[in-house]
Amino acid sequence: MNESTVFSAIAPSEKAQDAPELRFSEESECAEFLFRLRWPDGFRCPRCGNGGAYKVATRRLPLYECTRCGHQASLTAGTVMEGSRTPLVKWFYAARCLAQNDGITAKALAQKIRVTYKTAWTMLHKLRKAISEDDRKRKLSGIVRICDGEYRPYMGCSSSIWRDPREFPVLVGISETADVRPVAVKLKEAAKNPHDRSWTHKGDVWKFIEDHCEENVRPSEISIGRFRAPARKKGLLIFRAARQWLRRTFRGIGRKHRQAYWDEYAYRLNAGFTNACAFAALLRLCATTGRTTYRKLVSSV
Repeated sequence: MNESTVFSAIAPSEKAQDAPELRFSEESECAEFLFRLRWPDGFRCPRCGNGGAYKVATRRLPLYECTRCGHQASLTAGTVMEGSRTPLVKWFYAARCLAQNDGITAKALAQKIRVTYKTAWTMLHKLRKAISEDDRKRKLSGIVRICDGEYRPYMGCSSSIWRDPREFPVLVGISETADVRPVAVKLKEAAKNPHDRSWTHKGDVWKFIEDHCEENVRPSEISIGRFRAPARKKGLLIFRAARQWLRRTFRGIGRKHRQAYWDEYAYRLNAGFTNACAFAALLRLCATTGRTTYRKLVSSV
């Protein structure tokens, strides 16, 4: 049994089964699908805009040489996969795993697709970066409610009116329809002053509104602080589920990369709100998000 057959034999999650037609077992299938994502209306030269090209199939992935200017366009140029020597079938499998209800750890992915831990970690963080970039473009609108929670790397709950120095405030924003149905959520870790033990500041809330809500949107409800109104229950339930997932799946994450995981959780939740296929949407993000490198990932704050 070859490597690509192994990937197709692994049963997909319920989330991935939303699109049963998106099952890739061969590199050529992945390449064809990526081509359609990049050029849904047919090839267009990124240099001159010409629609004609010769297919150069002498490499692992084909090149497309413009019939007018001779520019050779790589299939992965300008995508998350640009510069990667990892086969597309492994990238697509990683995207499928990330779109699952619980995601996947780098250690588990490395074992499943037979790559090093560093490669698996880099792949997953490149996918998360695509998710985070898309999240920044999408603003909350309509009826918006905001509350906060606290993330701590240890279990237990403080009953103090003061925040434990090891706790980090997280703001939860929910966009709802008129019939109180959630359509979008954002989870954003607020800035933390190590010398300030009070809970989330109003300044953090207004920055959240400025960065993550449509212009002129004013939240219908803001409920922050250690002891808050019962009306914030929906946001608190979402946050607690995200916090439990982070602890259960990854055994805690350092602050440097933690926001990417909050964004990952919100991404899957938002796909569920809109009945979208998280896997298919993630593949589209892979095709439209530019390249980043391991060095940039580990040096980012």
